[in-house]
Amino acid sequence: MIEFVTHNAYQRFNELSVGLIRTNAAVCYWTMPLPELPLGFVSALQHKDSCLVVDIHSPTSIDSLDEIGLIGANVFLYLFQIVGRTEVADSKGIPDHLMHAKVFVFDYGTDTIKIWVGSHNGTRRAMQGINFEFATVITCPRNSALHQSALRYIIGIKNISHAFKSSEIDLYRAIQGGLQSDAFIELQEVKATPLLNNSVLSIFGTRESDYAQLKKINKPIYLSITGATSAGEAIYKTSVVQTGYLDKQSKALKFEPRRYAVKSSDTVPFLEPIKPILPIIYNTCQYFVTLEINCPILDRDVVDAPDGSLWLDVPTDRYLNETVKVQFNEATIHTNERSPGKFRVQGVNLGQADSIFVSPPDIVMGDSFMASSVYERVRFQARSLIRRKILVERLASKQ
Repeated sequence: MIEFVTHNAYQRFNELSVGLIRTNAAVCYWTMPLPELPLGFVSALQHKDSCLVVDIHSPTSIDSLDEIGLIGANVFLYLFQIVGRTEVADSKGIPDHLMHAKVFVFDYGTDTIKIWVGSHNGTRRAMQGINFEFATVITCPRNSALHQSALRYIIGIKNISHAFKSSEIDLYRAIQGGLQSDAFIELQEVKATPLLNNSVLSIFGTRESDYAQLKKINKPIYLSITGATSAGEAIYKTSVVQTGYLDKQSKALKFEPRRYAVKSSDTVPFLEPIKPILPIIYNTCQYFVTLEINCPILDRDVVDAPDGSLWLDVPTDRYLNETVKVQFNEATIHTNERSPGKFRVQGVNLGQADSIFVSPPDIVMGDSFMASSVYERVRFQARSLIRRKILVERLASKQ
């Protein structure tokens, strides 16, 4: 039996979810939050043999997938993309995504299986009627060739995908490009003392490369201050209000007593209490920058931005063999002579597809998005004054 779904897709999806025992699905985009999903579908996703595989690229909602995963659903992220040109010259704007399937296998624990194949993503626009969409729902016997072929296809994609973990949600946002890094200056002080809004502090330094990033007046800079003897870190949003070179021949430039720090080595500078600027600072430092405190950041933690790209090139032949040829024996593998274009395949290696990646998995990548302890932050060598960091939501246990 075959039926077409054009209108009322959301209603039909709800009807198909009634009595559902388990389900396997591979869907390109997913944005629908947990409250809008049929209870039968959500319950079936918690079965040990169920899975929902979704491509990580936007507009997929990491928050919606996290909601689904937190109730025990088996959610997987597909972490591959294509870079380069595959189409004709005047074709513009084709996404980098490689997993573009929209297929659901509905298993009711009976002799009958239903397979939804069509254009619908897991989005409101697709399911709730704004888009023009078309799907086919096929009813077939359990363990039939059609059932086994669809199931094998979805499981094959799942096997090279990454099991969603709520603890790595900031990593997923960074992979997706939804986390932007900001410029941070890290300081430490013997005893943490709160900074008042509109107060100022100055930083003196010796490296031209540091000063090059601080020349612009009103530039926003985040300040991270760690107590050297007390467990705590304070984060402030600041802006550059004064900056310039120190002319050793001129006696005109003198600062009033203030809080200040000196960046002259690879260690995290100490923030001094309010006091006069020592003469040696004028003689040895090349520049100064004065920051005005705008406000404290109370509901965020700061983590290091990843070094370089999270996406790695993978051998195209390996990727095609593992994702296409394994699924269907009749699938065509493009050779260099018959390539559809000049492109590269990339992936984020979290240990989910050893047969595709040449390099070992970066199993500690997720840990890099956890906030470092106070003592780790102090010991870390700050190679430059300005560091690229990411503000992430603070865990509820720490608020």
